[in-house]
Amino acid sequence: MTDNQSSKTAEAAAAIRALHYLYEEQHIISDPFARHLTNWKWQTILSNRIFPYLLKTTIMKPIYSAVGGQILSRARYAEDKLEQAIAKGIRQYVILGAGMDSYSLRHPQPKGQLTVFEIDHPVTQGTKRKKLLKLTDKLPEHLVLVPVDFEKQTVSDALKETSFRPGEPAFYSWIATTYYLTRASIYRTLSSIAEFSANGSEIVFDYSIADSCLTPEGKSESAITKTFVARRGEVYVSNFDHDEIKVEVGKLGYELLEQATPDLLQKLYFSNRDDKLRAALWAALVHFRVK
Repeated sequence: MTDNQSSKTAEAAAAIRALHYLYEEQHIISDPFARHLTNWKWQTILSNRIFPYLLKTTIMKPIYSAVGGQILSRARYAEDKLEQAIAKGIRQYVILGAGMDSYSLRHPQPKGQLTVFEIDHPVTQGTKRKKLLKLTDKLPEHLVLVPVDFEKQTVSDALKETSFRPGEPAFYSWIATTYYLTRASIYRTLSSIAEFSANGSEIVFDYSIADSCLTPEGKSESAITKTFVARRGEVYVSNFDHDEIKVEVGKLGYELLEQATPDLLQKLYFSNRDDKLRAALWAALVHFRVK
């Protein structure tokens, strides 16, 4: 994205979540707020059943097959791991590159329970704030918006200016962001989190898989996806092979809990579906804990 433009892919991701909620029966993630977090063009498309049908079956069929399942499964996977962390007593949820995420709306919290810190680029977050205030009179009490540019600032510097409690463990979700960052920026962010966070803190993030690890079909999907985002001004910068992620992130003070490859995501969320949604072949997620 550009410095003065809100993320178009964040709104496109919200549109796919809305399309899934409105027009598909077997919900991987149920997001009734997603349509309200898109722009007026997407809302017009989503309000007429024929347009979503055309998007899925003709106009956007290739990109929906390659990206739709990935957008839905990455959000579900992160929130599944979050729920497990909450059950263990974690009460701080940090969403890095939050985009048009709607967790704080879908999960209102009693006072003193989970606090949600949304970290994102100031322009995208400003757009998000306006959309939230159209839906509610005021922001949810458990939501804290934190503007940051990942290429120029660290997560710890941003969180130090908030009510975040570094002495207590937190759960971090970092999805749909690493693709657009340099390796140096990604590792700097992860290092900052490990140094700033209490032992036992956890993080889930996704990454684009290196071509060397992909099948021919996976390479084709990856190329389609890269073209789709590039046309919206958001070029993919980084990709990784599976072993590199395990080794290099481990060096930063993390313990690997799970690596969610396309095969695992397919088994978790798509094995009994009646439609053609499936796990993307070009992306994976990892779940780490701070040592």
